[in-house]
Amino acid sequence: MNILVSAYACEPDRGSEPGQGWNWALAWARMGHHVWVLTCRAHHEKTIHDSLAAKPLPGDLAGRVHFVFHDPAGWPGPGYERPRFVRSHYLAWQWTVRAVARKLHAEIGFDLVHHVSWGVVRQPSFLGDLGVPLVFGPVGGGERTPWKMRDGFSAKGHALEILRDMLNGAVRLDPMMHRTFAQASAILCKTSESAALVPKTYQAKTRVFLEVFADPETQTGARPDIAQRPFRVLYVGRLLHWKGAHLALAAFARLAAADPDARLTLVGKGPESGRLHAQAVEFGIASRIEWREWVPQPDLHALYADHSVFLFPSLHDSSGNVVLEALGHGLPVVCLGLGGPKEMVDDTCGRVIEAETRTVDEVVANLGAALIDLRTRPDLHQALSRGAATRAAAFSSDVRPSALVRLVQEVGQVTITTPRPLSRAAPATHTRGAAS
Repeated sequence: MNILVSAYACEPDRGSEPGQGWNWALAWARMGHHVWVLTCRAHHEKTIHDSLAAKPLPGDLAGRVHFVFHDPAGWPGPGYERPRFVRSHYLAWQWTVRAVARKLHAEIGFDLVHHVSWGVVRQPSFLGDLGVPLVFGPVGGGERTPWKMRDGFSAKGHALEILRDMLNGAVRLDPMMHRTFAQASAILCKTSESAALVPKTYQAKTRVFLEVFADPETQTGARPDIAQRPFRVLYVGRLLHWKGAHLALAAFARLAAADPDARLTLVGKGPESGRLHAQAVEFGIASRIEWREWVPQPDLHALYADHSVFLFPSLHDSSGNVVLEALGHGLPVVCLGLGGPKEMVDDTCGRVIEAETRTVDEVVANLGAALIDLRTRPDLHQALSRGAATRAAAFSSDVRPSALVRLVQEVGQVTITTPRPLSRAAPATHTRGAAS
């Protein structure tokens, strides 16, 4: 089949939106399909070309994956550090890329359109009028921070959460989203919270499907010596008010009081950095924290291997790619029972802390207790490391794409003929790309 993937954000070796755009494009190609990837020229063309020059796709994929770069005329797009303008650019990109898609469809003849990025239930796709089935998603963004867990947010953080609540509430009234939902053959949502925002008229073709999947080649599996290592806690995420780094620091302070040798590595940068550094000083744990603003995606794998547990108390992540990466490296995960992480983590591979009805103090106490439990019970720590590897395998890129195909065929009444999967070890030859 010829498949058009709409991935405004698309890059290799990246997490979040860019990584999902790249991963789904390659997943379709590995299933034997020919894939054309529409993506943003300004943000991703150079990175994709440089990456493919340094590390070409295997030969059987190279001839099946074609990149089509587009920007609205006269607007090369702002950097991701200016989110207001990025959102405007995204809408302009979605609107103007229709002409590119129509031209490609006339030349190639697509059998399916898959909207991957942005994967947000509030953001439309305008590619549903090509006359072929449209798979919209998986999309997220419908998750919200419980009211009690907003204590301790800055005034700006409170305002942003209220704005997010209002934007989510407007999804059912947005004519652009109604148009997208109506044209889609299947609507896939990352969480039940996002699925609940889809109007009742379209619920029959809406399903929950967490989009993340892991490359089995990067997973190291269970760690036989994990309980014998110095206890090191890892947090990876942007330093935003809703990412929960403030909860991670408070929970680690409880562990630090019980174990003077425990250490925390905090990877990320963002507007909350100053407040978090001050919080660490207030808790008396500043000397026991390693702060790292950024780590290249390939280097994260080594970082996982040096740590004992992954702490991810995010308040409304739709998925959380780093959670799956940590599990794949045999790291037990301690997270909140909110959003996508609660769908990936269970009692076999970590601890999920209830937060929907709890206060901040209660949640911090339970997070800290979970860390102390792992520190003081080596047998449990080892068992959860084995469970983490097993859980990650259930989200493998060898499993999840096929599950999506089955779901789309069931929900959207779409027939997807799946050829024999391609080999992962074919010799590297050339890559092929297109530009618009």
